[in-house]
Amino acid sequence: TLLVFYGSSTDSPEGDRIAFQPAANQYTMAGFAAAASAPAILVGDRVVAHPQTRASPCALTMEAVTAVATSTVTVGTGVAGVVNGALFNLGQTPRIVAYAIRGGALTMCDYMVDNCGGAFNAAHWVPIGSNVVSLRALYGHDTAAAGAMDAIVDAYNQTTPTTECGWVRMRAIQVALVARSAQLEKEDVTTAAPTWAGSATAAVDLSADADWQKYRYKTFETVVPLRNTAWLGVQSGC
Repeated sequence: TLLVFYGSSTDSPEGDRIAFQPAANQYTMAGFAAAASAPAILVGDRVVAHPQTRASPCALTMEAVTAVATSTVTVGTGVAGVVNGALFNLGQTPRIVAYAIRGGALTMCDYMVDNCGGAFNAAHWVPIGSNVVSLRALYGHDTAAAGAMDAIVDAYNQTTPTTECGWVRMRAIQVALVARSAQLEKEDVTTAAPTWAGSATAAVDLSADADWQKYRYKTFETVVPLRNTAWLGVQSGC
């Protein structure tokens, strides 16, 4: 499953520092003036308040902005104890979309509309590409020594970052789709499993279908740079 989470905000991707909390559901931004706050955070925007040190497991929530007064942003419930943390603005229409192979097709499910977790529910997963049998994705990490990051991808793997520096060091993702011909041949026409740039340890395993060799395959792959982390540049201390 590939989960894509993005927003439409014009605010900075690194978030805005929370300098003060008049109440649990109010965040006063550092360096905001009345003229500056209006275009950055608007009523109806979806925001996430992040404490200075994120708890584990992560329990952050996304809420709609109900009011903006000078440098103070008000939401419905709020999160206490986030002074010196950051407020991330995802805009009016954030998207959380999951992609997965279901029933021999590439499908998508919108988390803002349906519950995409748990047992598979065909009503929630919309087919967007037929005869697609495999989806692969890898994180692209800058693995330079601590304090010496250079914003260059050194390794691709499926190791999910667990720290803020780890996420800043993730500079791209590598994605591949394997499509299959609709025609089931009488004889084996594929002698080896499809490969892609991320197949250093193993080819794409299609053996769950006993007849997999009686189909023809084509692999489509690309590398997607992550603009938000690129805009952050090289972070000191990471």
